[in-house]
Amino acid sequence: DTERTGDDDAIKGSARSIAGVHIRDAIEQVAERYPDLISHFGGHAMAAGLTLKRRNFDAFVTAFDAVMAEMEDEVFAEQKFTDGPLQA
Repeated sequence: DTERTGDDDAIKGSARSIAGVHIRDAIEQVAERYPDLISHFGGHAMAAGLTLKRRNFDAFVTAFDAVMAEMEDEVFAEQKFTDGPLQA
């Protein structure tokens, strides 16, 4: 008989996004593709939160990475913003 390691324990996480990634919609895509993976989620374009079982964490990471891989590469390209050169 093995001891349970808390695989059914609920874990919670929060996310912050970047321009071009609607983080709540990305989590929703995972939830739609894998209905039993996420217990609860909510948020908006730039921030979200979710609850899932500890045993589902690795599967969530894989599914979320797959959703991100479907996005245009330009979304993840480094951007630098400037108001122009500094005076000496």
